[in-house]
Amino acid sequence: MNNWLRFIEFFLEVLKKSMQMNTPMNLTDLNDFLKSEHNAFWFIINQKIIDNEKKCFTCNNGFPMVLIKNNQAKMGHIWKCPICWKTKSIFSGSIFQDSKLSVPDMLKIVYCWSNDFSVKTTSLETKVSGHTISAVFNQMKNACYLEI
Repeated sequence: MNNWLRFIEFFLEVLKKSMQMNTPMNLTDLNDFLKSEHNAFWFIINQKIIDNEKKCFTCNNGFPMVLIKNNQAKMGHIWKCPICWKTKSIFSGSIFQDSKLSVPDMLKIVYCWSNDFSVKTTSLETKVSGHTISAVFNQMKNACYLEI
C-alpha cells in the first residue's frame, strides 16, 4: 500500500472515531491541536504516519538508528546511526519526504479533502495556495484510484 493511501486511511479512521464521540472533530479543533509542531510531530510518530523506527543498511545490515534532536532538521529531529553516523530525515519514505508543507498544514489539507471541501475553501482555511492544494488533492485522489 502506498504512503498516501496509508495516510488517508488512517486519517479517515481518526475522523470516524471522532464522529462516534459526542462532539466530532472539526477544523477548529484540529487547528487548536496542531498549533504546536511538537504535537503534530508526536502525533504522526505515534500514529505511525511516519516511521517510528529506522534501520541503517549502510554499515551494519539493518542496525537500528536513533531518533535525535537536530535544530536544523525539519521538525527538529533526524534519524542517526550510532555506528557510522549516517543520518536520514524523519520523513524519508513518507508523504512528507519531498513536501515543503508543514505537517500541520498537510494534516489540515487532508482533513479538508476528506470532508469534501473545495480547493478554494481549503486554501482560505489553511492559507496555502490553491495550486498547492490542488496538487495535494490530486495526489490523494490518485492514491485512492490506484488502490482500486
